[in-house]
Amino acid sequence: MAEVIEAVTGVSYHRGHVWRVLREQLGWTRQRPARQAIERDDEAIESGEFPVIVTRVVAEGKKSARRRGALIVFQDESGFLLLPSVRSTWAPRGKTPVLRHHFS
Repeated sequence: MAEVIEAVTGVSYHRGHVWRVLREQLGWTRQRPARQAIERDDEAIESGEFPVIVTRVVAEGKKSARRRGALIVFQDESGFLLLPSVRSTWAPRGKTPVLRHHFS
C-alpha cells in the first residue's frame, strides 16, 4: 500500500504507518471480502425463480430416471474447486469489498 500511495500521490509513508493513514484519515478498516460468483443472477434470486428452476429440473430428472429404472448419481467435486484465496484488505468502513470470481 505504501508503494501504491507513493506512486499515485508522490507522498512517501513508512509501510508500518500506512494503516494509520487508512484508518484514521480515510476512515477505512481491514475487512475480508465477500465472495460472489460471476455467474450469479441477482434478479432471478430476488424474484424467487432461481430455486424453482432447479427444483423443476431435478424433479423431472427423477421422474424420467424412475420410468427408465435408472439411478441418479450426484458426484461431489469439492476437492477440485479452485476458488481464489480470500485475504483481508482495506476498504471504507461499512462497505465490504466483493471478490467476484468464476464459481467453477
